[in-house]
Amino acid sequence: FSTVPALLAGFMFGPISGVLVGLIKSLLHLLGTHTGGVGELADFLCTATMVIPSALMYKKSKTRKSAIIGLCIGIAGLIIVSSLANVFLLLPMYIHISPKEALPYISSAILPFNLAKGIILSLVTVLLYKKVSNLFR
Repeated sequence: FSTVPALLAGFMFGPISGVLVGLIKSLLHLLGTHTGGVGELADFLCTATMVIPSALMYKKSKTRKSAIIGLCIGIAGLIIVSSLANVFLLLPMYIHISPKEALPYISSAILPFNLAKGIILSLVTVLLYKKVSNLFR
């Protein structure tokens, strides 16, 4: 759920603000990293990939429909970026397998997890946005 504040910031203040919140989150996670920064880099890339299209779509047209379309595009980006990050960064680093050997793991575990993650983050963001945005008015 640590991506939700970045999504909310993106909707309220624009994509740059959302990405900056994601960057701060990743930098804070570096303080207790167990991945040598690789996991935090992957998380930042995934957060930015979800925040940018969501915030851009909502900035273009501030409707629930455009927010949901942006979030769906963001989920697709999240799945693609997280899969690539796992194939080329995370799995080879931690279990020393080649990208080709990582593909079955990506399709059976990483892809479904990130799809569920994206849907849950989107639902929480949509449910919280109006309540949180009223606090900033």
